[in-house]
Amino acid sequence: MNDPRPPASGPIIPAISSSVRGPLGIAHLPRLWVKALAHQCKRLPSDYTSGNSGTDARLVDAFGLDPEAFFAFLATLPTYEATEAYVREHASTLDAERIAAFNADMDQAPTVMQADREDWDALHAAISTNVGMKMSVVVPLVSSMSMGPLGIRHLPRMWLKGLLHAAGALPNLWASGPTQIVFENGRPRLERVETGLDVQTYERLGLNMHDSCAFLLAQQPTYAAFEAYVAARARHLDPETVAAHNAAQWATDEESDARDRDEFHRLLLIARATP
Repeated sequence: MNDPRPPASGPIIPAISSSVRGPLGIAHLPRLWVKALAHQCKRLPSDYTSGNSGTDARLVDAFGLDPEAFFAFLATLPTYEATEAYVREHASTLDAERIAAFNADMDQAPTVMQADREDWDALHAAISTNVGMKMSVVVPLVSSMSMGPLGIRHLPRMWLKGLLHAAGALPNLWASGPTQIVFENGRPRLERVETGLDVQTYERLGLNMHDSCAFLLAQQPTYAAFEAYVAARARHLDPETVAAHNAAQWATDEESDARDRDEFHRLLLIARATP
């Protein structure tokens, strides 16, 4: 991708929410995959777990996977697409009814939102510590599907991309607000972005995009502080507008998630191979 910056080599915070699905439609599977790969590369933070316990075990049990074989497969560092193919081939129960029941269980679990908030706090601490220093590339794994206490999809992802932009860690060709980072011959430049989920979200909420991005760049707020900023300044936060925003058919949702997963996997393999 013509990006001279090295991939991050420190702990990887598995910021994909358990509520997020991949193409197969199973909640938590993308998060399980990120945790397993980070664990195999000895980069999962010590307060996170990977393996046949907790929510990982609930997923394995729900779809009749052999835990030993499944986690041995994940230890080979497969792509996410290969992981879903493995689940399709080896799950003993993978009908639509079972998937819907498992997803409903995830959606109703209060621990999911709590885990999301803990991830975002950990991300903020890790990124803000390095602002002003030369930083490695960090993929913004928070999905556009995720939402915080305000209940607005894509808002956590906009926040994270703004922090990474401020830290100089946003990947090549990823956009934050009205700008996109583009590397040419090893040198970065900013390109104006006329559309995209950031632009659409700011417009739908009646929130000034340039002021909001300036706030993110200058203040590097926590996610809670960013939501407070949005709550105080957005002109359209009525339930009807938020519901319409969240229900919009965003063709780029899965495309964005897939790009994040692919780039995460590529950079992880590079970092693992680097002495």
